[in-house]
Amino acid sequence: MFDIVHAYSVVESSSDVERGTFKIRTESYHYHIYDLESRERLLYHWHTDGVSDVNHPHVHVACAPRIMLPRPRTDERRPIDVGKLHLPTNHVLLEDVIELLIRDLGVELRWEFRPSDAWRTVLRDNREAVRRSSSLE
Repeated sequence: MFDIVHAYSVVESSSDVERGTFKIRTESYHYHIYDLESRERLLYHWHTDGVSDVNHPHVHVACAPRIMLPRPRTDERRPIDVGKLHLPTNHVLLEDVIELLIRDLGVELRWEFRPSDAWRTVLRDNREAVRRSSSLE
């Protein structure tokens, strides 16, 4: 299962023939991947405000096990909940997560009138359009 929250704004852009008068600017995103029992597994986040003070793009690997790390200068160990760590990433495009779902997690497409690998072209073209418009700021 996959849950998407993608906040954006429409902003006026310079007079660029290809981009037009307006562009979409991503403000934040939450892309959550769940297993069949509705447990969170991978969570891609970028938010500039909210409960957390972490405002850079990051991923949570909710399915990662807790690990034990040594405390500095002691023989003591401390548990680290890896699933709660904010592992830094670059901006993650929705197209990148969709590719992960199809290519690596085996999500099956329901394309009746397209070649089975057409999704690669669609995602590539969308990525190029996003990069051209510099919509991630």
